[in-house]
Amino acid sequence: MSPIKAFFRLDDAISTGAQPTREELPWLATAGFKAVLNTNTHTARNYLPDEADQLTAQGLAYVHHPIDCAVLTKEKYEGFRDALNGLLAKGGPVFVHCAGNVKVTGMMYLYRVLERGEPREQVAKDLEKLPALEEKWPAFWRALGAQ
Repeated sequence: MSPIKAFFRLDDAISTGAQPTREELPWLATAGFKAVLNTNTHTARNYLPDEADQLTAQGLAYVHHPIDCAVLTKEKYEGFRDALNGLLAKGGPVFVHCAGNVKVTGMMYLYRVLERGEPREQVAKDLEKLPALEEKWPAFWRALGAQ
């Protein structure tokens, strides 16, 4: 059982969740994760400025790709996709997070539908298990052809 808030295990390759606390970071290595993709912004209330140092000291690959979701763009999604694909290519499970697993949930919807070809209905069912999204997300998904 994960100590991380809003933790969601998608499959053997990807899990998502909220920003881990400093005390929760070691759990990622002991749980078998090999990499972390952090989309949290520097201005988020729970941002950890030393997260990269803590995780790389434990042997995890780390990418900080901050996304301010106030203005969602195709380029923001493409950067997210490329960062995630780069970590997945290195092997081992990847933990993807933002402040509360809202932004990552929205981006993962796109990733699952556009990159993995998962049925929208299945992805939508998983959304029911995760934090609620703001109304802007479905419009963004439609704009990118995922809904």
